[in-house]
Amino acid sequence: MDLDDRDRRLLALLQEDCRIPNAELAEKVGMSPSACWRRVRALEQAGVIERYSAILQPKQLGMGFHAIVHVQLARHDPDAIAAFIRAVAGRREVQDCHATTG
Repeated sequence: MDLDDRDRRLLALLQEDCRIPNAELAEKVGMSPSACWRRVRALEQAGVIERYSAILQPKQLGMGFHAIVHVQLARHDPDAIAAFIRAVAGRREVQDCHATTG
């Protein structure tokens, strides 16, 4: 899908606030509400917009401490990796987990 300036403006506004009302979004990009809704829907269907999410404030959730932790596994077979993923997936403290190499 080729994106034009209007698409890019829509995407920027949705990244700032994905709960912006369609009428307000349309006004900010100079479109009618129905045309704006169709354009956003097309971006969703094309996979440009994968999903919408909420940005949470860690301090409000009682998580005021941030750490980046390096974990080295003794074994790298699929079972060991799956066990590690299961172990960290159940921990609310773990917000992200990335596999790195090199």
